Amino acid sequence: MHHSKDPLFQILFNQLAEARLILKAEFPNFIVISSNSAWQNQSGTDKLYPGLNMDDLFLQVIEKGEALVLQPVLDNHSDKDTWFELEILPIKDISGDSTTYLMCTLYDVTERVNGEHALTASKVASAGLLLNNQELNEELATSNEELAAANEELTAVNEELLSAQERLRLLNNDLELLVQQRTLDLQHSEQKARFIVEDAPVAIGVLEGRNLIIDSANKKMLEIWGKDESVIGKTLREGLPELEGQAFLGILDDIFVTGSVFYGNEVMAVLEYSGILKEGYFNFVYQPVKDELGRTLSIMVVATEVTEQVKARKVIEESAHQLRRMVMTTPIGLTILKGTELSIEIANQPMLDIWGRRDEEVIGRNLTDVFPELADQPFPALLRNIFDTGKRVAEPSAKATIVLSDGTFKEIYVDFSYDPLFDLDGNVEAILASVKDVTELTEGRKMLQQRQEELETLNEEFLAANEELVATNDELFETQEDLKLLFERLKDNETRFRGLFEQSPVGMCFLKGEELIIELANENILKIWGRTREEVVGKPHALARPELRGQPMNEWLREVYVTGIPRINNELKVKLYDKGGLREAFVHSLYHPLKDEQGVVTGLLIILSDVTPWVQTRKQVEWAQEQLSQAIQSAELGTWYIKTETREFIPSQRLKELFGFQQDEVMTFADAIKLITDDYRESVVKAIEDTIENGSRFELEYPIHSYKDGQLRWLRSTGKLYPAESGTASHFSGTVLDITAHKLEEIRKNDFIAIVSHELKTPLTSLKGYLQLMRGRFDSSATHSFFSTVSEKSLAQVEKMHSLVKGFLDVARLESAKLVLNLQPMRIDQLVLESAEEASLMYDQHEIIVEYCEPVEVMADRDKITQVLGNLLSNAIKYSPRGKIVSMSCKVIGTEVLVEVKDQGMGIKQHEISKVFDRFYRVETKHTTTISGFGIGLYLCAEIIKLHNGRIWVESKIGVGSSFFFSLPIGKVSP
Repeated sequence: MHHSKDPLFQILFNQLAEARLILKAEFPNFIVISSNSAWQNQSGTDKLYPGLNMDDLFLQVIEKGEALVLQPVLDNHSDKDTWFELEILPIKDISGDSTTYLMCTLYDVTERVNGEHALTASKVASAGLLLNNQELNEELATSNEELAAANEELTAVNEELLSAQERLRLLNNDLELLVQQRTLDLQHSEQKARFIVEDAPVAIGVLEGRNLIIDSANKKMLEIWGKDESVIGKTLREGLPELEGQAFLGILDDIFVTGSVFYGNEVMAVLEYSGILKEGYFNFVYQPVKDELGRTLSIMVVATEVTEQVKARKVIEESAHQLRRMVMTTPIGLTILKGTELSIEIANQPMLDIWGRRDEEVIGRNLTDVFPELADQPFPALLRNIFDTGKRVAEPSAKATIVLSDGTFKEIYVDFSYDPLFDLDGNVEAILASVKDVTELTEGRKMLQQRQEELETLNEEFLAANEELVATNDELFETQEDLKLLFERLKDNETRFRGLFEQSPVGMCFLKGEELIIELANENILKIWGRTREEVVGKPHALARPELRGQPMNEWLREVYVTGIPRINNELKVKLYDKGGLREAFVHSLYHPLKDEQGVVTGLLIILSDVTPWVQTRKQVEWAQEQLSQAIQSAELGTWYIKTETREFIPSQRLKELFGFQQDEVMTFADAIKLITDDYRESVVKAIEDTIENGSRFELEYPIHSYKDGQLRWLRSTGKLYPAESGTASHFSGTVLDITAHKLEEIRKNDFIAIVSHELKTPLTSLKGYLQLMRGRFDSSATHSFFSTVSEKSLAQVEKMHSLVKGFLDVARLESAKLVLNLQPMRIDQLVLESAEEASLMYDQHEIIVEYCEPVEVMADRDKITQVLGNLLSNAIKYSPRGKIVSMSCKVIGTEVLVEVKDQGMGIKQHEISKVFDRFYRVETKHTTTISGFGIGLYLCAEIIKLHNGRIWVESKIGVGSSFFFSLPIGKVSP
């Protein structure tokens, strides 16, 4: 980050499209280091997130060391409404232990949020019609019972009313025509309602009145609620008591006041399933249903569970194993078939349920071996053809026959799609097969047809009863009043249907006759088409929408009209009209035939939903996964995956190669650990267990002997623990890199330093002896005073050179793990006193005092601890040119002895305290430029204390001084 002032950095940083701000991670100021042009043009986080304490969020990111992403917010301070999502990312130092900077990024997620709102809106359908149709059926049944009773009474007085027969016959003819027309309208209204509700791909419910009585709810809504049909007729508070304390009841109550639509996007709800409260995320719309005066009568609830979509945003941060998790947790049947032999590589539970098989019965076997009955069905040929064409195959409501494990046959109807999966060369290597069991939907459609026939029979009986009513005048007029009431209800139902049709958040239209003339089209479908009502209503569909020429939609509509078979298209790629041009979009569409009482198709119902943002988001996720895989392959990294509960070990092919295993050979966790050299094996196992148990960071370098040829190889492993999430067990995974060349070069460097240091010791020792001999031969007379002074200064310089060489030699030994401790019982208090006395002789300009030292014995290497004390005293004196007093103390705290060396020097800046024990690090100020040293003394002190299982640290204040502390355990120390 020290390059922030570099011109090249500024140019690149300012060209970033996202608004970015870089802060220094120091509480409480959080100094701004740099911000790009996009950030400076924004309204600012205080306006986007009013009332939110950003300092608290910064501290949270620093403490956890993990990125924080806030919920999207609407910025209405600019010319157009824009949605932003704020991400706070920690930037760590080289060691990766502490956060040095924070980078705030504002992402423009307007397209994604608008797309989510559009999808939520598209899932609203007129569930209220289902309830209305049920009420009408009950009223018709009641009317028939009343008419039957009236017929018995009319028969008794038939002869008395013969004189009025002719007049009533004429009146009845008029009534028959009116009843037939209204009955036909009722049939069409009921048929349209059934199609909309039953075929709607979303959960739909209707809440009646301010008490929120559950008037109706389809199967998908009951599944989301975790309830059965017993909640129908209850208030929402009675049916779903777990909603108390959550925001939904208050929102619904507000809608009766405001009359406004409410969109919920990825809202968390706690619902009860089989007596257990569970969290879920939902997209939903609360759509008020109003009368002609604009008063809200009821609220239509359309919802979709998006719990998995919320979790899917984390997919980018995960590695290749996430593909398997995605497949295994998808609520529709998914399987991956590899090679032209169609080997079953992965199959999730919904797919296993459709197949009627267990996991171990299918995984690793060929599809036709598991299901030989497929040989006479078209599916294997379709699958194998994809390997040649590379094209996706999909078909709705296909009939399939499966032989279950017990030998019985099961016939099902499925919507399926076969998507090719390509390797890096663009060849199809596998097929992702998605299968949705629509048997219940298909059977339900057949049941609807049966109900339609029953309704036609009921209407014939109703007409027969009207002919018998001619016999009586009084009863006929009473019945006429009942029919008028029924007609008014039919008219009211038609009005409500039109209101629901127009207010529906999904695109809907009716096409009439063979020419497919657009009879009705609501606002949502007009928005999707990019057309006005005047441009399309009353015109044939093909003429009203010329942009569809060259696309198959008009042919499909004609096919549905001719065959009477519905057609469903999921994520259909289409070019739509948009402001004089064309735009590419993806839609879900349903083409459903509308039939008269003879079963003849008279028109089509189209339901349309624009899902372009979701398709684009999914493709971005797939691209990110591909980039992650390519990055791992380019870096030649091995990866592993360990399930923390079972300790199941899953290595990648590259990891097996690094350990010397062939691709087809099995490598267990025990095999890998066994190949680590003896001197590193225990520390590696301990680090792995510590990460799994405590979530500690895992980063180690260690040597192994290759399984294949025994060759020595150095590896660097980094990994982390991923805690358990909803439906997913915790796991420990990471990467492994071959660093053999780098490590061998480092070992050669350390060996060279050790050899050079060792070779320098011999001439230095000889030179020191000669100087001492020279000093002994000169007396203190004036004649020899010059030579005596020169010899003294030369001895001092030789002593400094000797200490420097010894330090380099110790560093080389440390890094090559050759520094061995000679542990012996010793009195630390005596060693402190001896060090103070020796330093007093060497540095006569400073007063070195021992304030207090408690007698205590430790197991330690006397020479090494003496070296530590000498280095700390030397540092205290060198960096205290004005302070004359250096104090020492030692005291027992618990199971440790604590030693302190305190000076009155210039002090150390807070940001440099964490670095003073780093190798070759020197505090550089205008006061330290004349102080000699290479920055290895404190580094050696820290490493020696670590070898004694102790701790070392410093506390300092600028202009006051510094206190260096180290602790040693009392008792035995493990070498």
